[in-house]
Amino acid sequence: MKACLVILLVCLVLLTSGFGSAIFGWSSLKPGMTPQEVSAVIGKPILQTQGHGFEIWIYDHQAEVVFHGGLVMGWTAPVQTHPLKLSRL
Repeated sequence: MKACLVILLVCLVLLTSGFGSAIFGWSSLKPGMTPQEVSAVIGKPILQTQGHGFEIWIYDHQAEVVFHGGLVMGWTAPVQTHPLKLSRL
């Protein structure tokens, strides 16, 4: 019973932290999307860089979107990290 409560608590923390909702948006990305479409689906990046015709948007949890010629070329979805170490209750 305690294990179920711990799992439920972890899921709740992830969903309310914004990480869970971001995961769902990443599954909606498609090659050829515009920056405006990407912003609408997953939000604004924390960092943007560009060069040689490429633009890279960087997000939390090691996620990024790569644009070329103003359209999505590819992406790396967020990596789930484990900031909480759960001990035995």
